[in-house]
Amino acid sequence: MSNYLKYLFIISFMFSSPAIAEDDVKSDDVWFGLIDYSLNLKTESDPSDINTDSSTYLNGLTDEFENSYGIGMGYRFSNNVAISARYELADIEPSSTLDLRDNDDGEVFTVGQTGGGGEIINIMLEGTYYIPYSDNLEFFALGGIGRAQIKSDQLSTVFDGEIEQGTCKLYQNENTSYRLGLGTSYYMTQKNGFYAALTYTNYGDYKVRDFDDGFCGSEATAMDKDLESQDLRIGYFFSF
Repeated sequence: MSNYLKYLFIISFMFSSPAIAEDDVKSDDVWFGLIDYSLNLKTESDPSDINTDSSTYLNGLTDEFENSYGIGMGYRFSNNVAISARYELADIEPSSTLDLRDNDDGEVFTVGQTGGGGEIINIMLEGTYYIPYSDNLEFFALGGIGRAQIKSDQLSTVFDGEIEQGTCKLYQNENTSYRLGLGTSYYMTQKNGFYAALTYTNYGDYKVRDFDDGFCGSEATAMDKDLESQDLRIGYFFSF
């Protein structure tokens, strides 16, 4: 949490330049649109595998998120509460190595891997509470809940220099996602401006089906449970 506060202080300092608009921040009920870009700061997950055959997955399906994009539309009430619907798109990057445990002798070994990754489409409903600070600056806290669709690409593993298909292409995951965040908005005019926020998002489980003996498994075995992303979101908003 201390890192969140540090980043929030830096964001606030960046936006605390002299006021441009002369009027107060608009306080009437108003519709607004937004577009933003999120820079991934940290990715975490809990590796898991229900496979009981030759080896068990320990680490490597997810290394980090690629930077993501979002668009949305919402409604802000005169009591400084707003609701918005968002569409978000992000890519997942796997590690260049995969850690496995031999289920016969318990030895942990690492193999190289190529390709892989996945795509996240997240539809989210966010609620935001604003705290006006000056004519042009305000702080806010947000929370959201949504539905994340995660598609996993084919992942190839390298055993003793020989490339073998490791997972099956486009296994689709459907999860409930949720989010928390803190940020600040800067109004250039009473109709538009910029905002920045630090967000924590849980996208649910990222599962892949094993490829074994030339066939795709009937169920997902390896997974990254509770796939979490911490991001810096920078965006533009406009009211209408």
